[in-house]
Amino acid sequence: METASNKFKLIGPCDDEFDLGSAVTLSCHLSPEVSAVDLEIRWFKETECACLYKNRQVTEGRGYEGRVSLFTQGLQRSNVSLQITNSIGSDVGYYLCQVTDGDTTLECTATVDHKALQRVVKTAQRTIGTELPTIEDIYHKHCLGKARNIVKDITHPNHGLFSLLPSGRHYRSLRSRTSRLRKSFFPEAVILMNTIQTL
Repeated sequence: METASNKFKLIGPCDDEFDLGSAVTLSCHLSPEVSAVDLEIRWFKETECACLYKNRQVTEGRGYEGRVSLFTQGLQRSNVSLQITNSIGSDVGYYLCQVTDGDTTLECTATVDHKALQRVVKTAQRTIGTELPTIEDIYHKHCLGKARNIVKDITHPNHGLFSLLPSGRHYRSLRSRTSRLRKSFFPEAVILMNTIQTL
């Protein structure tokens, strides 16, 4: 049997738009086609685990209870996609899929787009006659809060990604080969932290 050492990639659109209350699928599969039944699959929303598949059992993350699932019938055919049902505003953002086979862990990222949700915000603004913060502003505030907590917690597994430059004023930028990775949580968090340091 082939293993996960074969590269896997995200399929489908780069950004998955959704309407509140609907289902959204983050498409990801192993290529070439292999069975993922006995592999370990983790889906993260930023730093929080949204769904864990291990020992052929699915564990739902906090806040995703009853709303996330894998296509268990498709695991045999390399499908490791995540489905989120009854979508809510906090589902918007960047997701990371990790597939582990022994000592080998491979990753890819996906994005749930905010465009549909921003349309809801604009409608709400017209209804109540008051300007509301944009989705970007809300995300940036949430992102900074998460990043600061990681920086403070030296036991956090991703603490080392926030490395100060010799000047002690800015954090070292994270290299990324693709725009999708560049727009994921950690590179964006470093950029935001450096922006705040400059202000």
